[in-house]
Amino acid sequence: MADDVALRQSARISTAAIVVVSLVVATVLDPATFAGPVATFVLCYLPVQIVLAGMWARHPGWLAEQSRAVRGATLLLAALGMGAVAELVFVATVGGGQGAGTPQIAMFSIVTVVATFLLVVVFECWPFAGMPNRAVGTAGLLISAYALALLLYYLLFDLSFLPPPAQTPQTPTGAFNAWYVLTFLVTAITAMFLPPAFGFAGFERLRQPVRGLVGSLLCLVWASLLFALGVGVAWIDPVDFLVWVPVPLLFGGLIVLVVFRDSLFGGEQRRVRRGITNTLASAAVGLVLVGIYRLAAELVSPALAWGPPTYQGQVWIASATLALTFPLLATHADFFDHWPLLTTAPAEVGTEVEELPNN
Repeated sequence: MADDVALRQSARISTAAIVVVSLVVATVLDPATFAGPVATFVLCYLPVQIVLAGMWARHPGWLAEQSRAVRGATLLLAALGMGAVAELVFVATVGGGQGAGTPQIAMFSIVTVVATFLLVVVFECWPFAGMPNRAVGTAGLLISAYALALLLYYLLFDLSFLPPPAQTPQTPTGAFNAWYVLTFLVTAITAMFLPPAFGFAGFERLRQPVRGLVGSLLCLVWASLLFALGVGVAWIDPVDFLVWVPVPLLFGGLIVLVVFRDSLFGGEQRRVRRGITNTLASAAVGLVLVGIYRLAAELVSPALAWGPPTYQGQVWIASATLALTFPLLATHADFFDHWPLLTTAPAEVGTEVEELPNN
């Protein structure tokens, strides 16, 4: 109980501090620079951060034996370097050499994050975590995430609506309008938080890759339901829907389940009740924070344009939350284990009884 109290205190302080820093950075920078090169670099860093957190952060070995400060700094520097290389490759290939601030690079970098979450969280790094050589497994996992992202990007995304000066030979002309499919994919990946929110109810009976396939189906059903109700029935603009539904769910889910390590309702043994309270808390926290970022957007200069065709305001909010605050929170929670706010490393999400079987 004392450990949970200390963890919650640390999580509150770190969340508040990172949100304030993010708001200052996002509002001070020129919006084109922030939502372009800055957000793109962080989005290229985020898949590497997710992979390293899944494969290395708590894996027994030399790194795990180091202090949390050394381990966190090592992982952070590695992720920054690998993310910078990835951005250079993306700009030169998918982006057609047009720079880091193009819509093509922005959307593709978001797809890489979705693909990485799918492989790392839903499939739990299967089968790469079981490889004898962890470095080879890490490289294979990261390359697989990029390959999956390329497949999704060129098969599903249609960016032909961009004006001719923004078009490149590499611009995709896939099956769906890019804004719609981007919103659907981001909505789908929010369901990765549902199993841990419900204490992994039922998932402990499954092994990979079956568990990952079931989780993927859950993501598709979840996204289809929310997307159909919001965009199909209520006729909400897909980019507005992105900002006010999946972004808060991702943002809030990260805070409640990863930053707070499921310490808010983790003691609740009734898994359905626990899942409902976790999900509602995630949505509430996310909505409040997105509302704060919406107010902060009015301070940005020059003023942001809202709605089509550019969606500057909506893109700024998504960038400030998911392309800046989200990676900073994840880095502090995953790489540094709340150091230096906690003197001992916090426990993993869930209880010992709820630990899933090995891959």
